Amino acid sequence: MKTSYYLPIATAVRAEFLKGHRNTPLKLALLMPLILGIPTLVLTGVGGFGIMPTLLWNYWYSLLLPITLCLIASSCAYWETKIGMRAVAGLPVNKAHIFLAKNIYVWLLTLLSNCEIAVLSTIALALGSHGPTTIEELTATLLMTVMTAWIVPLTLILTTVVNVLVGIVIPALEHIALYIALWNSRFWWAIPSSALGRVMQPLIHVLPSGELIEGYTFALTSWQCLTGIGISIALAALLVTVCAHWYARVEVK
Repeated sequence: MKTSYYLPIATAVRAEFLKGHRNTPLKLALLMPLILGIPTLVLTGVGGFGIMPTLLWNYWYSLLLPITLCLIASSCAYWETKIGMRAVAGLPVNKAHIFLAKNIYVWLLTLLSNCEIAVLSTIALALGSHGPTTIEELTATLLMTVMTAWIVPLTLILTTVVNVLVGIVIPALEHIALYIALWNSRFWWAIPSSALGRVMQPLIHVLPSGELIEGYTFALTSWQCLTGIGISIALAALLVTVCAHWYARVEVK
């Protein structure tokens, strides 16, 4: 009978950071925001476009953030799948803790990317642009991290079970497609992908379609927003629990 030893989550997370601090996940977390950030600063400083920080936030959370998340999570799971899960399956510890640590690691890198967007937005504001206030930026940073957390376990498990391409494409396309199709629907709050766009609206003062708005169409504390946030968190918790249960039984391929 195989003995399973207790693995502290903090130790498992630290191991993920040690594996990834010079590898692809951290590089993606730092470089992906610059795809939008550098043009934002250039157009603000040279062209005098005053709304660039608002557009930076809008296109980041709606398009580039889910892609970044999937790339980071998939690259985090790729190394184990490349060697047939031998590095994980042979460990005498609860594999569910390893899976949870991978999620926490990717969530922290996501927070890092979102903070980088906030910094770039602040720099653009200092150059004379108009955009979210500091409090709105901090709130948006936290909400983007929390409301997209469900993408991570889905990407990790698809990469492990199928392959890297499926792990990246399916969650990213699903999120973007639902966001585009349902953000203006009656039940937008019930779908995490569309709820994110509507929750961000009173913070960055722009509709998910990209149209600027002058005021708030509803409060961030409305029942729709709070329900959408709650459903996003619940979905992330459900996916982590279910996927961790499967991951705990992983065997060498």
